[in-house]
Amino acid sequence: MEQLIEGVLRRYRGPGDIGENELEEVSNSIENFLEYSRRKDRPPIERAVEIGRLLRNIGAPVEGYKLMMADAEYYREIGDTRLYWNRLYFAQAFMALGYPTERMEKKLNEYINVLRRNKKYVYFLPLFLNVKGNILHIYREKYEEAEEVYKEALETIQTFDESFYSEFTMRDYHWSLRLIVNNYVDMLLKIERNQEQEKKLDFLRGLLEEEEKELPYINLLSLINKAEIEISRKNLEVAERYLKEAVIKMDRELERFFLPAVNRLYGQIWSIKGDIDKAVEYTIDSFGNSAYYGNSLTETESLEAILNIFRRLSDEVQGEDRFEFFKKRGLIDAFLNILSYKDWVLGAEHSADVAQFSRLISEHLNFSKETKKSIGFAAMLHDVGKIMIPWYTLNKPAPPDEIDWDLIQAHVYEGYRIVKKLGFDREAEWVLEHHERCDGSGYPFGKKNPSLESQVIAISDTFDAAISHGRRYRLPKTAEEVLEEIEADNGKFYPEVIEALRKALPSM
Repeated sequence: MEQLIEGVLRRYRGPGDIGENELEEVSNSIENFLEYSRRKDRPPIERAVEIGRLLRNIGAPVEGYKLMMADAEYYREIGDTRLYWNRLYFAQAFMALGYPTERMEKKLNEYINVLRRNKKYVYFLPLFLNVKGNILHIYREKYEEAEEVYKEALETIQTFDESFYSEFTMRDYHWSLRLIVNNYVDMLLKIERNQEQEKKLDFLRGLLEEEEKELPYINLLSLINKAEIEISRKNLEVAERYLKEAVIKMDRELERFFLPAVNRLYGQIWSIKGDIDKAVEYTIDSFGNSAYYGNSLTETESLEAILNIFRRLSDEVQGEDRFEFFKKRGLIDAFLNILSYKDWVLGAEHSADVAQFSRLISEHLNFSKETKKSIGFAAMLHDVGKIMIPWYTLNKPAPPDEIDWDLIQAHVYEGYRIVKKLGFDREAEWVLEHHERCDGSGYPFGKKNPSLESQVIAISDTFDAAISHGRRYRLPKTAEEVLEEIEADNGKFYPEVIEALRKALPSM
């Protein structure tokens, strides 16, 4: 089984190499192997971690998480507690490289609390704390909490004997230490620092200076962070020297992790130099690199860089329609192109259709001209949060499990966060509510009184998805059939929205 799945996964460098006609074979191989990994009567999977990495490489880090959780359970059953914690760590690491749901984060906190009390296995604690710090500072933007977590991780690992730690956890001590330091540095670079934090940054940088020949990943990560420190201090020539050195040292495998970061930082450099067009170009390239390699964590960082540039630009807009401004600057097209790349089933074409249907339906409701335009904009970006969800989760032909559903449902919050960061507060609320239903059966909150505007987008989304030819396991329906079903689902949508859909139908 191991050789079979490795043979399939090694054909591809990333999701960009997988054709639509190959996806079903890849998915069947993954699902069969995951089912095998959950069997109690199987032998040990000797290359489980490597297979997890291969899953990560094709944009399926959550499947890597599932594999590691199954392997952890296997070792728990046979009483090998050390390998149990090792596999649990890798599960959390793959989770952070995919998308950490609240349910996953809660489990991580439980593991951390156990390790804090367990003197024998406390050596794994810094690794778990590092993952938690990652989640807090990259996905949740809770920087103060993240700093405390990284501080605990660093202080804890520095009390351990280096050789015993490496042997016991099966993770190199210097690799672990410098990974924590690099992530701590990255967190400090995300905030406005006071004098004490600047001193902390200099101290941490000192820990990164020594290069380890056997740790090329960590060495490159250190170069990237040193470049970003110099950018934050406007020492652009020094930063560019670090970036050029990073590119020289970047082999084909390391490219997947660091090419997005290099382009993102060049975007920051050009932004400081005042060339916004180049800044936007490099930053969007960074996101494209991340999407090609299926690297959700670097996608998140690239997205933040894009939003920072456009948010600053929008603050300077005077006397110009902000919707049109973002469209002319290429932001909307960039989002939709990436969405098409990530979601093969309901990508950019679906977003454009939902926007068009929402505008037509709005014409039959008592909205102002400005609100109608806002609804169209929000509808165009209603699924933009999907760009934060791993590629494989969005496209796998196999039916989604509970973990997959948690991930898919997270797109509404991520969409809300993206649109709000662009300065569109009420439109962000509509994006957040576009899967809510008037009878309380929707998500994420089960609200019974969502806004009328959000329900225009919701009914347009439902309508287009039902008539679409792209959905798996469902044949497309006629417009009349969909309208009948919507009317039969008594109470899910406001009556006036259903009536507006009926009136708009001849134009759709």
